Amino acid sequence: MKESAIEEHARIGNDYEWWKITAHELFASSAILNRERERVETPFKAGPRPAPMESRTFWVELMLDAFGIECLIKAIWLKQGHQLARDGRYIGMMPKEGHRLEKLCVRAGIALNRREEETLTRLSDIAGSA
Repeated sequence: MKESAIEEHARIGNDYEWWKITAHELFASSAILNRERERVETPFKAGPRPAPMESRTFWVELMLDAFGIECLIKAIWLKQGHQLARDGRYIGMMPKEGHRLEKLCVRAGIALNRREEETLTRLSDIAGSA
């Protein structure tokens, strides 16, 4: 028997491997954008001319990296036995999680030193404004 869309959503949404795969896809996308931006910026530094569109991806690269980190945090959460999907809906790790990486780490029990917490806070700010 074919599973319903709700059952499929719960199965995939609660599978930590899918969250890891998504994280790696986001990191790969960021790396590709970074590579292309750096490729066009090297000759661009030689003199003034219109900026190529690839030079406008820096903040999007950081946003993709932040979302990749968030997916890995959620994979850890699921590996701990929690759920992120139920009855066809995303239930999240906590109310109003808002892509705050530092808070998600605390909720998942991931220990951070001060520098790591500050970095994740800044990255969350960037991702939220990108």
